[in-house]
Amino acid sequence: MAGLPFRVVVWERIDDAVEYAVLNTGKARHAIQSMIDLAGQGGGGGGLSGAAKTELVAVRRRTAAAEAAPSADNWGPRPTGYGAVIAIGARPAPADAQPEDLHMLAPPAAPSTATTTFTLPDGAAWPTPWVVERVPAGGGATIVSGMGRLTSGSVGGGSNADTAAVRYGVDVVDSDVLLTWRRVTADPVAAYVARSDSATLAPQNGVVVEVTAATLRLVEYTAGTRTVLASSPIPSDTGVDYRLRVSMSEQTASARVWAAADPEPVDWAVTGAVQASVGYQGLIVGSGAGAGAQTVAFDDITITSNSGGYGAAYGVAYGG
Repeated sequence: MAGLPFRVVVWERIDDAVEYAVLNTGKARHAIQSMIDLAGQGGGGGGLSGAAKTELVAVRRRTAAAEAAPSADNWGPRPTGYGAVIAIGARPAPADAQPEDLHMLAPPAAPSTATTTFTLPDGAAWPTPWVVERVPAGGGATIVSGMGRLTSGSVGGGSNADTAAVRYGVDVVDSDVLLTWRRVTADPVAAYVARSDSATLAPQNGVVVEVTAATLRLVEYTAGTRTVLASSPIPSDTGVDYRLRVSMSEQTASARVWAAADPEPVDWAVTGAVQASVGYQGLIVGSGAGAGAQTVAFDDITITSNSGGYGAAYGVAYGG
């Protein structure tokens, strides 16, 4: 154990996920022997003196209910007096983490895929699990001719109040989204909101992939400030079907657009590092700069959840 600044205290069962994470965090692989040694001795570490505690690492988690809706502020209390603390659970990391602490992601859930098609009669609402969050005056969110339509208001100017919004009602952290979209009118601004801190899909902090008549944009919102991280020209004719793929993988967002009749490109059209790590997702359609209601139709929306995953998110490098 030479070079290891502290042992690891086993506060609860060390499952395969923790073992995997520790074995794959560089010098931290040496700490697994301490886990095994302490587990064989009954774990715990109760009754230790303050000096002994500073040589140990403690573990913290969220409750099951908190883990289902993770935030930086709903972790269990940080154990005090230890050399470092390992937080085990979904992103984001604890807000009160210290520089020497380590965040390890929870065991990965098996990828799950769900596809939404619009086979209901004209005029029907968007099917479950989609939730209509906002329909402005003169706008709409209904099924027409086998596609889900979103229609903005007619005020123009790109305000959130003038956008129609439908939220995907299943919690997803990392995801791959593939959908068909069609401009019904000439000048809409459609967007897939990949992460939003607001359920209404009007984020103060979040990631949005925008599609206009000529441009694909990757946009991030930070404390209400909008930043275009990347943009690319795209093909887009009114009444023609196109495909959009959006990938959210930890702190990287990527997207591409192509004509539905063509093969999918290999390369991403836009990609960038993002700060937002969790949030709501869904679709919005706005009227852009000009006045007048704008409509986009969607179909075959396939969302693959890749939430969870092994690995250290931040923190100390164990060993010398």
